[in-house]
Amino acid sequence: MKNIITHLVLIGLFLSSAYLHAQDKEWTLLVYMVGSDIVDDGIADLNEMKAAGSTENINIVAMLGGSKREGWQTPTTSTLENGEEISQSFVPSIPNMSNSGNITEFLNWGIANYPAKKYMLIFYNHGGDIRGFGVDETTGKINSVTDIQQGIANSDFIKNNNKFELLGFDACLMATFEVQSAFRNFGKYYIASEETEPYHAWNWTPVITAMNAQIGLDGKDLGRLIVDTYLQQSAAEKTEHVTLSVVDLSKITALETALEQLLSKLDDDLYLESFLKARGRSEEYHKVISTPEYSDDMVDIGDLVKHLQDQEPGLEPDIANVLAKLKDAVVYEKSDKTRPQATGISMYVPFNVFSDEDETYYVIDENYTKIDFSSTIKNFIAQNYTEFGLADQTPVSGSIVGNFGLKPRQELENRGPGNDVYSAINVADADDLDQVQVVLLEELENIPNEYILLGSSYPDTTVQHENGTTTFAYKWDNQWLSLNGFPAYVADIHHYEVDDENGDFDYAFTRIHIPAILNPGTDEEKEIMMSFVFDDDFNHELEGILREPYGDEIMIPSKERIDLLPNDRVQLIYEIFDTQTNEAFFVPNEQAIIDIQSGNEDLILDHTDLEPGNYHLGFVLMDHAQNDTIIYDPQVHQIQSTVDTKNLEDMVEINLTPNPATDMLRIFLNTPGKVQLQLFNSMGQPLIKREIQGNTATAIQLDQLPAGVYSVHLQMGDHAATRKIIKL
Repeated sequence: MKNIITHLVLIGLFLSSAYLHAQDKEWTLLVYMVGSDIVDDGIADLNEMKAAGSTENINIVAMLGGSKREGWQTPTTSTLENGEEISQSFVPSIPNMSNSGNITEFLNWGIANYPAKKYMLIFYNHGGDIRGFGVDETTGKINSVTDIQQGIANSDFIKNNNKFELLGFDACLMATFEVQSAFRNFGKYYIASEETEPYHAWNWTPVITAMNAQIGLDGKDLGRLIVDTYLQQSAAEKTEHVTLSVVDLSKITALETALEQLLSKLDDDLYLESFLKARGRSEEYHKVISTPEYSDDMVDIGDLVKHLQDQEPGLEPDIANVLAKLKDAVVYEKSDKTRPQATGISMYVPFNVFSDEDETYYVIDENYTKIDFSSTIKNFIAQNYTEFGLADQTPVSGSIVGNFGLKPRQELENRGPGNDVYSAINVADADDLDQVQVVLLEELENIPNEYILLGSSYPDTTVQHENGTTTFAYKWDNQWLSLNGFPAYVADIHHYEVDDENGDFDYAFTRIHIPAILNPGTDEEKEIMMSFVFDDDFNHELEGILREPYGDEIMIPSKERIDLLPNDRVQLIYEIFDTQTNEAFFVPNEQAIIDIQSGNEDLILDHTDLEPGNYHLGFVLMDHAQNDTIIYDPQVHQIQSTVDTKNLEDMVEINLTPNPATDMLRIFLNTPGKVQLQLFNSMGQPLIKREIQGNTATAIQLDQLPAGVYSVHLQMGDHAATRKIIKL
């Protein structure tokens, strides 16, 4: 009897460890693919896997679902065998992909039925860092980090003390310390991207080929191959903003301890101020330009602590310890030139979200604090740092300098044609500044306090004074940054300094973002953001074209990278701004339309002379807590028309109401004569032409016109006047 019991125990032990001892396959690749809106991209990845052909030494097992697309609405399972996709009968008990139980059931079924020596688990879809992964279109829900953690932890594989050789996310923004900490006991190695991933994702054909052919390949070697082939494919596809890293999960605990030791030293307001400044200067991932409060606020750990050391040299031993443990954990990392400071792991440090206190605490309470990792780090970020950042509600103040750039003798004289004309602002506490921007506004004639905001630039002169104040100045030259000759509305501008491998300064560049509408008025209409970079000599290039995030309840970054095609149209957007109420709204500019003949190379960034009009310069002062204030220079910069036309307004009172208008514009001129009226779009194309009678109100229907800025031209004999109007 005793021998029978012994044999039964041995049989049980053998069965429980079947995962590790099966000899028929080298690898099992488990793919949890949520289709959502990128089903076609997911199918392309499956086709890359099938293109590898032979699967003699590898099982490829997939669960597919989570999309409204036919065939993807409920989860199904498939295997890929020798280039063919074969449907399997297994169906999970839960009919959607946004549930931890589905992950558990998939792993239990896949590993039990397709055993191998080593296992690789990959999640494919949209990634959302601390916010989770995988938006299921049928439920509108996302798998939180905790959901995924529970789904993996509850699998028989993990309960039997096994580990995945390689665990990763073929998704955006998942190379985060918080996720890696939560998953540290599930795998040997972890692979993901700090930044958003492009539509083509990883290049699976060479990966599957290597897994099938190279006996003895481990997770680190496989991860390196995935990184290299991904970067190669990105270069071939000309997609940008690319990072990918392989992390040794056994080293995450040491990195966590080093971060705890460093952050515990930041125990007073002076240190917190330095940390806040360092955060603002560090490389971050997926900043949302149009709505900064929806930025992911993920920042590279290595770059963050390096900037902190610049602020606090006395913390060098603790910072060096973090960098050493980070280097130990990241066994392989690559990024393209658009993300030069990536070191392989990001972490959540709120910054842009500070512009909305409610959103700040929503993200912290609903996402961040629920993740299973260091309470010391969570408390520092969620309490000490966040409360410090939000407590600062006072923007930096400054005063306009009226005579900047003039010699003392010239201060009593008017500026002549030979004198440089500057706008300048003096700031008492420049150390509290995150950045200073110069903004250009064009007057809207006869609309008090409303201006067209033409974008942002940087001051070109900075003077530090002995009394501790700093003056920032901008030289007026009748020009502005332009895109294809149109003033470029620069929605965001940031200056970066890049260090070499030794930590010494290497080079600097400025990145700007210009918003636009692609193919307006068509079924393919999209809101896009064009990213340009240039150096101090204005050597510049288009870095890429991206979509802004989308989604009603869940803001998720898009994988889409956009290449312009022949016959595309790019319409620039401008902001109408009321200086009294600080209200603003955006309008597309009917004039600023760029017809694409070839592709991205048709976009031409330059500096161009401004059109006739009255212009004002202002200064945006942004502090490290994301408080900003705009201070305007009252000086008017007038650009005169070279056309010699008598002004109709010298003899006739003109009244256009309402402006901005919606469906109708009413025009009244106090003259008994007849006046020729023309309405032009901003491209100068005539849309309406008629003769109107003075002393009589005339109504012009605008309901068929798209929103934008238009010109009303009035002509009576040799007198003329032009007024700009806004159509909402």
